[in-house]
Amino acid sequence: MKKNVNGIILVLSCYKYKEIRKQFRLKNNKYLNWEVIYVFGDLNLKSDYILNDNTLLLKTEDTYLHIIKKLILSLKILKENFNIKEGILRCGDDLIFNDKHLLDFLKLQNKEDYMGKNFDKKDILEIKNIYPENQAFMINYYNRHFEDKNELNAILKEDNLNINKLNVIPNISNFVALGHIYYLSNKSIDIIIKYFFEIYNQNVCYFEKNYFPLIHEDVGVGYILFNNNIKLKYYKNMWFNPHYQNFDNYLSCPKPICVHTNEGNL
Repeated sequence: MKKNVNGIILVLSCYKYKEIRKQFRLKNNKYLNWEVIYVFGDLNLKSDYILNDNTLLLKTEDTYLHIIKKLILSLKILKENFNIKEGILRCGDDLIFNDKHLLDFLKLQNKEDYMGKNFDKKDILEIKNIYPENQAFMINYYNRHFEDKNELNAILKEDNLNINKLNVIPNISNFVALGHIYYLSNKSIDIIIKYFFEIYNQNVCYFEKNYFPLIHEDVGVGYILFNNNIKLKYYKNMWFNPHYQNFDNYLSCPKPICVHTNEGNL
């Protein structure tokens, strides 16, 4: 029997950082009937998933490249197990939350379908002329985490790929809700699930229009939503990142839901 909730606070993590990221766990497992769920991946899992209390374990890759797959599988499974009234707040595992400001957001009435914070610092009503853009972020990440590179390339080898080939994405990085934390309505969730399964066949490395739209999770989510006329609503207090010195300050973001520690990209 499905459990009735107002929403889900979904925290994506991985087994490699399971212990050290415990320091960033939210203080509670529920806020205003929003369930907090921590997600991990394990390709050796015998069942498709295990949902136990506040932990969801998925049978999927647990790599940085596969975050979007982990996210969308989570969305699908949570929709199957919960009656979600509003939507899902997607969070990273390296955030320091302010419970008061989190509650302020959860209390908002009539939330938009897609809410977050982008580099353009404004609502994004549409994106015209999406074209391929060379972007080495994922390659650079794996060059900094060389211990993960061989494992990932072994996975990609089946599709005649390696991480050094994944360097072209749609030119929308500045406009999408950055992946630290953002909100998706039920409408947006249903669209994302449908596209990932029916159009992209769960393939993170799907090649379309001369780019890889899904290799960066936040870009992939924005790409799917923009192509389905879902607009981004800018929410200035979604997060504060002290590492973006030329972007943010406490005056422009007085009541952030959380502070992004940047641990995930070190």
